[in-house]
Amino acid sequence: EFRRVLFRSHDSTSYEEFTSGPAATELPDINQDSVAVILQSSGTTSPSKPIELTHKNVIAGLETVDDRIDLNSSDSSLAIAPFFHALGFYIMLITPLRRGMPVVTLAAIDMEKAIDLIDEYEITYMAGGPPMMAPIAKSGASGRLKSLRKIHFGGGPLDSRTERALRNAFPHATT
Repeated sequence: EFRRVLFRSHDSTSYEEFTSGPAATELPDINQDSVAVILQSSGTTSPSKPIELTHKNVIAGLETVDDRIDLNSSDSSLAIAPFFHALGFYIMLITPLRRGMPVVTLAAIDMEKAIDLIDEYEITYMAGGPPMMAPIAKSGASGRLKSLRKIHFGGGPLDSRTERALRNAFPHATT
């Protein structure tokens, strides 16, 4: 099943304009080996570089994530940019959308705003890098973020103190 997802901002082209212009009739041939997206490496051990993923790569990545993350359309997700890394692209954005979940996006890492959005929209799932987890644990320990049931972290190691704090603040959650 395919769903059309449109992102619209004040300066974006409307769907009608996009699909009726010359580009709509001049589509390239696409196959499994065609480049679907260009992500960025993290730059953890070497300078960040572009990584071309084919349609086949994207499908394989989604199938890998599907086998490991228990999400469904009754969940809701907070997705915090950047989406050009694998964590943001697969885990925060594409997998939740594929599952039919509402996704609230945040254009930049702003943990105070993220915590407010989790409470406001009763977000049940979030993923993020290790630096995001300590503020989440602290807010959970103070009685906020009661809706969070699934928390995933990646992109680097999480120190044992923060991991314990997460588990203590969210004993009902999958981490």
